[in-house]
Amino acid sequence: MSTPIKRVVASLCATAAITGCLVTSGTAVQAERPAPLEANAAALPAAADGRQHPTQPLNGYRSRPDLVNAGLTSLGGLPVSTSTEAFFGYQRNNTNGEYRESPVIHDSNGAPVWIGANNGPTCLCPAVPIRFRGQAAFAFLNSSGTWQVLDASYRKVFEIPGFAAVRNSDWFITTNPEGTRALVTGNRTFKARLPEGTSDVTVGASLVKEIDLLTGDVLFSWDSQTAGPGFVPLTDTVRFRSKDGVAHHMDVDAVGWDADGGILLTARGTRAIYKIDRSGAVVWTFGGKHSSFEPAPGTSAPVDPRSVRRNPDGTLSYLELHDAVGGPVHWVTVSLDETARTAALVTSRELERTAIDQDYGKYFLVQTLANGSPAISDGMGNAAEYTSGSDLAAWTHPKSGMGTNTLRAPWQGTPQTKPDLGLDMTSATGLSAYASWNGATEVAKWRVSVGPGTAGLRVVGEAARTGFETRVNVEVTAADSTVRVEALDVGGRVIATTDKTLSPITLRYGQLGGANSALGLPTSQIEAWQGGFRQHFVGGDIYWRADTGARVVLGAIAKRMDEIGAAAGFPLADTAKDSRGYLSQLLTSGGMYSRVLDMAEWVTGAEWTKYSAMNREKGVLGFPKEDVLVQSDGSAAQLFDGGEIHRASVGGRTRVVEIHGAIYTLWKQQRREGVPTTDEIATPDGVGRFNAFTDNRGRNWSIYWTPRTGAHAVRDEYRAKWGAVGWEGGIGYPVSEQGVRPGAYIPHQDFERGSLYPNANGRSIQVVQGAIRDKYGQTGWSAGWLGSPLTDELVTPDGYGRFNQFPQGCIYWTPRTGAQALSAQTREEWMHHGWELGWLGYPVTSSAPTPDGIGEHTHFERGSIYWARRPYQTGYWFVSGTVRGDIRAKYASLGWERSRLGYPVADEYEYARGKVGQRFENGLIIWDARTRATTVQYL
Repeated sequence: MSTPIKRVVASLCATAAITGCLVTSGTAVQAERPAPLEANAAALPAAADGRQHPTQPLNGYRSRPDLVNAGLTSLGGLPVSTSTEAFFGYQRNNTNGEYRESPVIHDSNGAPVWIGANNGPTCLCPAVPIRFRGQAAFAFLNSSGTWQVLDASYRKVFEIPGFAAVRNSDWFITTNPEGTRALVTGNRTFKARLPEGTSDVTVGASLVKEIDLLTGDVLFSWDSQTAGPGFVPLTDTVRFRSKDGVAHHMDVDAVGWDADGGILLTARGTRAIYKIDRSGAVVWTFGGKHSSFEPAPGTSAPVDPRSVRRNPDGTLSYLELHDAVGGPVHWVTVSLDETARTAALVTSRELERTAIDQDYGKYFLVQTLANGSPAISDGMGNAAEYTSGSDLAAWTHPKSGMGTNTLRAPWQGTPQTKPDLGLDMTSATGLSAYASWNGATEVAKWRVSVGPGTAGLRVVGEAARTGFETRVNVEVTAADSTVRVEALDVGGRVIATTDKTLSPITLRYGQLGGANSALGLPTSQIEAWQGGFRQHFVGGDIYWRADTGARVVLGAIAKRMDEIGAAAGFPLADTAKDSRGYLSQLLTSGGMYSRVLDMAEWVTGAEWTKYSAMNREKGVLGFPKEDVLVQSDGSAAQLFDGGEIHRASVGGRTRVVEIHGAIYTLWKQQRREGVPTTDEIATPDGVGRFNAFTDNRGRNWSIYWTPRTGAHAVRDEYRAKWGAVGWEGGIGYPVSEQGVRPGAYIPHQDFERGSLYPNANGRSIQVVQGAIRDKYGQTGWSAGWLGSPLTDELVTPDGYGRFNQFPQGCIYWTPRTGAQALSAQTREEWMHHGWELGWLGYPVTSSAPTPDGIGEHTHFERGSIYWARRPYQTGYWFVSGTVRGDIRAKYASLGWERSRLGYPVADEYEYARGKVGQRFENGLIIWDARTRATTVQYL
């Protein structure tokens, strides 16, 4: 337990009359109180990503990944005792907030020699040294309520089942010196109502069994709650200790044989010492509510006794806590007269209690030293040995709250397994070999050899054993692939050998700089994974497979791969980092990307195929912003910095398309209407780009973009019409969305060289383009006097002109006359004269109101059309006519309709032979064909 104390255990309980003790010989030399030994190292801190990692390589347990408590290790390389003593107990490990225990054996420096498998959170399972069929052994209670006995080779050689697996319940085991019989305590749970209770609770009854270790037969059995002479009523309990839902009744602390073969035990719950005969009857009780003995003057009955044992002289010794936390602790020896039923105090030694936790509910295991003094373990890892007086000879306590019961016993462990070897490359040539051998006590040194194979090994390092695990730093070459560790005893004899191949993962780690690299320290052993291997580190992982080699995965990507598991696949390359510090990782399942410390996005499946075709993160989509999001309708979308990959079933076929840039921005502004059905495609002229979409009613539409026009959607009939007139090769690219102009109610869409309007009759979409569109705009578009178009732009019969018809007129265009808008009345009159093929020709002006506001005139290439509306009695009558040639010239010279003549009321007619006349409201113009002279006659 402490370096100053070097004892050799002489025997195990020289006679069966000594209960549950280990007697040691030798005299303790105590000059001053020694400093306590910290039996446990501090718990390991958590890494930023939540993993457990060591603060220094020594604490890594690289050679034993299956050991639970990495916090329990050697103390800075203290020298190991050469004695054959060991200390038996348990260790506690906090795993995700849940305490779990496992049996453990320590050397005299507090370093573990053997650590057993974790037995779960339901059971307190310390290792207890015993004798088994003449040999040293130990036992522990596992989580299923079975005592397991292990020999010096750590093989299970015996089991004692039949106890409730209740954590912190009664437990104790002791054997006779020959190791042929064992006394075992345990628990049986049942439902009962406590004396002052109002409802039934789970109660723990105490069990004691004597087991034949040769046959396994139960030689004796006692149950505190079985009716009969051994029954102890619940009303005898002074305090029920409730733990994990069980109210403990007697709470037996220790048990052993009396000289006559009866059983002695102490019970924490009833605060008494009992003797039970072989029939199971209670012979007497000392202390508690119903003591069988009358104390002599100066003698007190036990108040809170622990760990009673019968001394060779017939007296009883026990530990007295006085039921006072923080109060005195005494080692009491009494003489009981079982005939007179009196008790007399022999000695009472007050023990220094600094080293122990005096909570009444704790376990107190007591061994008797050769000097007659106790060695006490309080169940919380505190342990103390005393001098023949009352002073501490040595003591130890745990760190970080990890409890360790400690019982001293001789031990030489000879495990049947081979030593374990962990390997870490610390640089390109530096190798740290971590050697351990769980349970071995003979190892004095470790020797390390390396070479290209087992036949060519050379010794490169040797180190004295420094604790459970020893680190040996050596140098290797690129040709070295095999590492051998040899366990040497104190005489230099090789007692065990383990060979290990340097894995590609270990070699790659060394090439990166080992612990000084971005990966930092390892947090796991190399493990099989997906047909290869992997190892976790503070800063990432290394994966290896024959077809990929050793690949480094860093940061949040490594963490995300762990979270996803096997579906993430295997890395195909090292993690790449760009100038911004963003990470990208190629995987067999796709790719993974990270731009922040603790987040990574996964691109896989069909989305990955499309993303790869788009040059991945170097393309227009950039880095992913999230994982793929699957909608309730089965469609899916994955967002990227520059766009989106969309997957949906369209027309019975799954389409995976990308959408990005300005087209994507517009689509988002339009509330992601519809489903994209194509990637962004270049237009035939190479200037524009577009994506096609469809909605839930099967209607198709597109968004087009060019550098000069931006992005605009073209929908439904408008898109069909645009296609009919040649797409962008016809009226150019869209420059607006479908919409209604101010003051209008008819929708339209503008393009670079034209506009689309619904037909005035509502049956189709018409195109108005070029100069005709410009003129249409001057008239006020569809809100103007022309209204919505009735036709597309059409070609005139002479092939020279172009025109659109409107409800209230038309617009005609020729290269020489430009675009002119005609009113319905003018159009009607012009039609009567043969349109442009008639004598009027094409219009050279648009229809315009006359200055007096009651008429309208339009000039043509070879004439003019006038019309006016005159009031007549209760209504209006219209005057109109065409004017041409010399008559038109004369009319113009007089001032047109502003002259005395007024408006024409008829077309020209034959006035007389060789003469033509034209009537006006207030007169007549006559033209002589022979002289070309004109005369005016007024009415």
